[in-house]
Amino acid sequence: MICESEQKFTQIVKFFEGKDDKKIIIYFATCACVDYYYKLFQSIPSLKTFQFFSLHGKIPQSKRTGNYFFPLE
Repeated sequence: MICESEQKFTQIVKFFEGKDDKKIIIYFATCACVDYYYKLFQSIPSLKTFQFFSLHGKIPQSKRTGNYFFPLE
């Protein structure tokens, strides 16, 4: 999806709210963006049914692997 910068957050939240998929990967341009959106997503009440994991190159490899292969119910 392509959208204006100021619409990015709203569009991503709408995307999540319409999904019941077990795993979704969203790519961001920087590690800082990943951390920023990770914290925001966790604070949104309508997204409490989702589990969010941060996954970027500044996280130790063992934790990245664990987050990527996290077992889902």
